[in-house]
Amino acid sequence: MNDELQTFEEQLREEAEKYSTSKNHNSFEKQIAFFNQIKKKLLKEKAEFALEREEFERDKLDLQRHIDEYNENKRRITTLVKGRSKVKLNIGGSIFTTTIQALTSDAESFFTGMFSEDIGHQPDDDGEYFIDRNPGRFDIILDFLRGHDVNEQIKNLDTKDLKTLRADIDFYNLPSMNLLLLRLGKVR
Repeated sequence: MNDELQTFEEQLREEAEKYSTSKNHNSFEKQIAFFNQIKKKLLKEKAEFALEREEFERDKLDLQRHIDEYNENKRRITTLVKGRSKVKLNIGGSIFTTTIQALTSDAESFFTGMFSEDIGHQPDDDGEYFIDRNPGRFDIILDFLRGHDVNEQIKNLDTKDLKTLRADIDFYNLPSMNLLLLRLGKVR
């Protein structure tokens, strides 16, 4: 693009020399000034475009890194699920039996991390995964992770239970369940 602008500028200068003695000299000088302004603007836009392209390339690499991390976590979880499908959770003394597949249905959740090879949470001597939380509203969270409709259960909660549920949703890192609360008008 610089070569094209340089060639264009040289052509303008040649034309300027031809007409420098003519009576249109002043209007031609104005045209040259105008074209120089355009050239300056194009060079500025080119520089801005180059910066935007660099930012785009960085964002593209960052997105690819996230996709790769997601796929790696998915692969690890799939490997774990093949080995064990049923799991027992001890939530504050209450036992819940479910599948790793249900618990990891939300890729960003506490459970997805818990069952990844990186964290490698291991069951206790009783074969249970202990989580020191109040089990009060965990049934709703588990039903949600299993893909069940929990709208009515949530709508029927009193203020205290709704507050507990919100705290558990935050603890278990369930953004999709937070969206459900938002849709139901049960936000803070």
